[in-house]
Amino acid sequence: MGINRLAFLLLAGVLVLGICPAVIAQDSGFTSGETASQQDIYSPPQAANQPYVTFSYGLAASWLTRVIYQEERSNFVFQDFLPGGYFGAELRNLRYITPMARLTAYYPILSTFNGMRQDPLLPLHFGVDFLAGIRFNYEVSLFRFHAAPAWHMLLLDDERWSYFNMGAAAVAGFELALSPGFTLLIDGTASIDDGNLGTNRLMEQFDVAWQYQIGLGIRYSFRMTNKSYLFDRSRFSRFNFPKFNLPKPKKNKKDPEPGVSADFNFDFDIEGSDGELSDIDDVDGFESFHR
Repeated sequence: MGINRLAFLLLAGVLVLGICPAVIAQDSGFTSGETASQQDIYSPPQAANQPYVTFSYGLAASWLTRVIYQEERSNFVFQDFLPGGYFGAELRNLRYITPMARLTAYYPILSTFNGMRQDPLLPLHFGVDFLAGIRFNYEVSLFRFHAAPAWHMLLLDDERWSYFNMGAAAVAGFELALSPGFTLLIDGTASIDDGNLGTNRLMEQFDVAWQYQIGLGIRYSFRMTNKSYLFDRSRFSRFNFPKFNLPKPKKNKKDPEPGVSADFNFDFDIEGSDGELSDIDDVDGFESFHR
């Protein structure tokens, strides 16, 4: 019962932090009346050498495997597929390292035993995954690669037991800078755990348990800015698109005022029979010419 309450509290924490990330203050940024350039706006203040926190959000999918070894028969293999969403936080502006933590909420949609699907009798199940570690970063142009050793914990509420796994994990991934503030995050996690810390420890002990997780997320921050990014307008300035210079329409003469007669003068250049040009300056001359 105590593990169920702990899992519920962790799940509630994921939802609260995901909906209200402002509980940990980010830099409020800049006022609307600033006239600095865009680069100055996105640059962190020179005096801000203190650590600050960045947040990330995204989707995650996890594959959990637990095995009970058997003699003279096939092993018992329990597998679960758990999709969900995560909320992460990183402590920035430290030298060489970046401490990180992540909470992931899951809903198990597929469970198998030795490859056979196990349909749940109760639809309400959930899992909460917690990850904490120290990340090492390496930046190359638009990409930022990272790897981290981490401590891993999983709470999984199942029909038979409430499982509690804990162990060591390794995280690796990369980031793609999209704009000065937006960054695309892709990473993967592999962990080896002790699967016998839950209510199953007395009746159903596992010999080994491991878990894989992949994540796709986004980070938006004014403090941690990208010096070079994918959607940079200057990258497209070398493309010269054709310009269509259409002639401007000629302005018509002012229309005559009402009650005032207008004189119409036509100037034509007509080649005569002897090859010379004849000028006709008015309507009467034009008619006499054709007679």
